[in-house]
Amino acid sequence: MVRASLTLAAHPLAGEPLAASVEPPSQVLVVAAGILALLITVIGWPLLTHVIAIAHEGGHATAASVSGGRVVAVRLERSGNGRTDFAAGKGQSTLAFIGSAGYIGPSVFGVLGSFLLVKGQVEAILWASLVLVGILLLNVANPFGWFSSLLTGIVLFLVARYAPDAPQTLFAVTWVWFLLFGGYGDVLGLRKVRRALRAAKKRDEETDAGILGKQTWVPAPIWVALFWLGAVAGLLLGAGIMLGMVV
Repeated sequence: MVRASLTLAAHPLAGEPLAASVEPPSQVLVVAAGILALLITVIGWPLLTHVIAIAHEGGHATAASVSGGRVVAVRLERSGNGRTDFAAGKGQSTLAFIGSAGYIGPSVFGVLGSFLLVKGQVEAILWASLVLVGILLLNVANPFGWFSSLLTGIVLFLVARYAPDAPQTLFAVTWVWFLLFGGYGDVLGLRKVRRALRAAKKRDEETDAGILGKQTWVPAPIWVALFWLGAVAGLLLGAGIMLGMVV
């Protein structure tokens, strides 16, 4: 809540040359990884929502940084919620950009990953993800946030550094699909929270949509719809790129 075609000359941290041209994953592998990612997302959502929370808060933090602001602190909670506190310039446009970047963050990262996949840059996806998680970790201000970010970073590092080519490729494609599915699941979670607040006759003063509804002239339900459209568009675009339907 409110609270980044690569060509690498050397293997990160190892100094080993990378092939100049790598074949992109086959469509069979992309489809299989998509099915696997969907099952993992649905079955493991209570646990893996923490990974999407990292991407969510990473979206806020990235938007704050590129808009000239400064990230003060990031918190990731056991409930799956999070908060990014930042110092930024005034103005509704800046607040809207930073505030909306959370729910579209996982989808945007997934689409960027799909572009790298079709270029055959499997390792680049993993190392770029690791770098982004590491940068976020530097701004995390609570123990659980440290634990979840560090654990995610360790998994990415081990796969990027030590996994054989075939398992590494399967993991990377599944990872991209998971970001795309998780972005959609994140928005569904927001809708569930808002329905619970309405049922309890409470005002929405904590979700991104509720905060943006107060800080801008756009009502909260419109923000929810925009987040949903962004997640669907990201999923369709990312899938289309990986399956060769979008050039």
